Amino acid sequence: MLSRRFGLRRWKQVLQNYHVGAMTSIVYNDGFASTGKELDGPTSVSGGEVWRLCKAGRLREAIQLLGIIKQRGLLVNSNTYGCVIEHCAKARRFEDGKMVHKQLDELGVEIDIYLGNSLINFYSKFEDVASAEQVFRRMTLRDVVTWSSMIAAYAGNNHPAKAFDTFERMTDANIEPNRITFLSILKACNNYSILEKGRKIHTIVKAMGMETDVAVATALITMYSKCGEISVACEVFHKMTERNVVSWTAIIQANAQHRKLNEAFELYEQMLQAGISPNAVTFVSLLNSCNTPEALNRGRRIHSHISERGLETDMIVANALITMYCKCNSVQEAREIFDRMSKRDVISWSAMIAGYAQSGYKDKESIDEVFQLLERMRREGVFPNKVTFMSILRACTAHGALEQGRQIHAELSKVGFELDRSLQTAIFNMYAKCGSIYEAEQVFSKMANKNVVAWTSFLSMYIKCGDLSSAEKVFSEMPTRNVVSWNLMIAGYAQNGDIVKVFELLSSMKAEGFQPDRVTVITILEACGALAGLERGKLVHAEAVKLGLESDTVVATSLIGMYSKCGQVAEARTVFDKMSNRDTVAWNAMLAGYGQHGDGLEAVDLFKRMLKERVSPNEITLTAVISACSRAGLVQEGREIFRMMQEDFKMTPRKQHYGCMVDLLGRAGRLQEAEEFIQSMPCEPDISVWHALLGACKSHNNVQLAERAAHHILELEPSYASVYITLSNIYAQAGRWDDSTKVRRVMDDRGLKKDRGESSIEIDGRIHTFVAEDCAHPEIDAIHAELETLTKEMKEAGYTPDMRFVLHDVDDVQKEKALCHHSEKLAIAYGLLKTPSGTPIRIMKNLRVCGDCHTATKFISKIRKREIVARDANRFHYFNNGTCSCGDFW
Repeated sequence: MLSRRFGLRRWKQVLQNYHVGAMTSIVYNDGFASTGKELDGPTSVSGGEVWRLCKAGRLREAIQLLGIIKQRGLLVNSNTYGCVIEHCAKARRFEDGKMVHKQLDELGVEIDIYLGNSLINFYSKFEDVASAEQVFRRMTLRDVVTWSSMIAAYAGNNHPAKAFDTFERMTDANIEPNRITFLSILKACNNYSILEKGRKIHTIVKAMGMETDVAVATALITMYSKCGEISVACEVFHKMTERNVVSWTAIIQANAQHRKLNEAFELYEQMLQAGISPNAVTFVSLLNSCNTPEALNRGRRIHSHISERGLETDMIVANALITMYCKCNSVQEAREIFDRMSKRDVISWSAMIAGYAQSGYKDKESIDEVFQLLERMRREGVFPNKVTFMSILRACTAHGALEQGRQIHAELSKVGFELDRSLQTAIFNMYAKCGSIYEAEQVFSKMANKNVVAWTSFLSMYIKCGDLSSAEKVFSEMPTRNVVSWNLMIAGYAQNGDIVKVFELLSSMKAEGFQPDRVTVITILEACGALAGLERGKLVHAEAVKLGLESDTVVATSLIGMYSKCGQVAEARTVFDKMSNRDTVAWNAMLAGYGQHGDGLEAVDLFKRMLKERVSPNEITLTAVISACSRAGLVQEGREIFRMMQEDFKMTPRKQHYGCMVDLLGRAGRLQEAEEFIQSMPCEPDISVWHALLGACKSHNNVQLAERAAHHILELEPSYASVYITLSNIYAQAGRWDDSTKVRRVMDDRGLKKDRGESSIEIDGRIHTFVAEDCAHPEIDAIHAELETLTKEMKEAGYTPDMRFVLHDVDDVQKEKALCHHSEKLAIAYGLLKTPSGTPIRIMKNLRVCGDCHTATKFISKIRKREIVARDANRFHYFNNGTCSCGDFW
């Protein structure tokens, strides 16, 4: 490099002393002049100093020098311009690069191969594909680098069709592709629609013997993964004779992106065993796959490996760790990493804010933390970007923080971000979910060019508010509908219990050419399960099979739930056994099904099989199994699982687990033991724990303990209507009518209402719902007549009405009449009238079945020779030939 004394100033002096009109051109070479041939046009000078300035990182000076040379009417060779363009690309100096290109155009410099390739790469780096194309077309000579550069420009800027067209033109021009060409064209194969083109490229790679090239094979792995062919990606990887950290990372990333998490972590272990040290990209790929609470321990293990290699200080890795811990609901661990970072970028701040924005963190401290972080972020000179604001708005939405959301909206309006469509939608969602419908409507009305996503969000607002009439209006006004909008309407009516309308919408959806997807199927299955609509549920199952969705894990899990809730636990088990891929949620659904049906032993056996198949249980699993043991009276088994939870699975029991244990002991009549268990809890018992004890007191007529349990509940929640009702019923069953009346009076004084008991039955696809003393049904006279006949037959068979379950102090005749007209009896009588003799009757009750109705149903099943399946708020009862599957234990 020239010394400072012969720098830019000296060059200016030399050029000023040069006479353009001279007949002899002088070629300047490192500051010395020599005689060259005579030129008619602008005189050429060497670009050696320009090259040296570029290589020294003094790009601005190099460009200034080019300007001086141009002003003096001199030229440098095309390679010098190519060098400057390359350095403009590296330094991200787009405007400077364009200016240099303009200069060489004005000077009429011929675009040779080197200069042309430099310009194509430059424009490609700045996503200016049109300018790259212009350069490519002007080039009269092209080599393999030129073609490869143009292919890379198209592939890197999402123009796969043009990339493949250019590749074909290249081969037609008899230019043989090299490894760079293949690396470029394989990047264009990034989705399933162009998989066949990718396969053709693979065939050419094989024919040229380049499949053994590590970089090319790695690109093939990535290509097949992006096209959804993970098995082929694995084949390519296993055929590789040589592998480096990039190829190992590619196959780990491929498996992780396809949710094959076990395979991804097994490959990671193999990578370590092969002596290949993972890099930051490897760790980020694995961390990105740990995005559920169940994956927390795996994430922690990867974190320990990162710490061992000293990579926690890498900002990208640290950001990935923060995101992983937040998605695994361990925000505190994320915060520890965040606080240790010596330098944070906007991604770090946004990731931490997003962690507090999660729906699992709805306490006031979390929303305060979000805004404290925002303030601190600004103090440290980092300005929030779109992602940051999206996270803050999500936090306001999740926490119902309307005032803070308004502040963010005002700020976005000031800085001009408000016009961004994604942010507009986020602002709209915030207002909608915070219950400010007017402001949500105002934001929506101001949206320019509303797309289907905006309309769908608007529709969703009314659906979630339960305003189906407004939802119908929006749905009818939508200029374009998609599957999501149809699913929302279906979900709205499903939540409203209108199963007939749900199926009408499904028919209309298909008639308008929209194919139901997994969300459609899952939504309707949940509705069928909630309403015990077995026949309609079977129709949806058939639809899922037709759509090829039966093998979908989530759909299959929904089928298990639907069949379980409709009293078909055997059918649920058939679906479960057919599943090729069962996740923890699927196991939990089947366990819950057995619990609902009182099949405690089956639940315990399935739980053992789950452990044998090395599926990790979670908190929901343990709740389901202990609850199943409770309903089946399996006290010892339930205690053992509670022990395993703490000692084997290292889980800290939550209050719902303590509630299950109290229920287990209480149902078994061990009331004193249940109370002692509550007193020994390491945390304060909540309402659910005391309510479990109260329910047991009702079953076992323990008035004194019931009073204590009720007192604790009402201290926590004085307006808990269910407690007053249960206590009043306990007093009534004990004959303490004055106390029962006093409790009811307190309820009335406080404006508390009892949930109305309802029983329903599906007949010919229609749900019929009954309440006690129902007179509204069009066939109520026939139903009452059937009940009178049944009561007479039951009494002859030995049935005696249990007056304890009449909760009003009236005479015995009125009590018997009241018992006769309970909602479950009305539903059963209607089923007897409307279904063929000998077929099962299925009813559903929203509350627990009363003791007298339970006894009466046993008699009915024997007298009429019918299987009767009753689903109440707690479990299923199978009545057959005078007995119940619950063994009178519910």
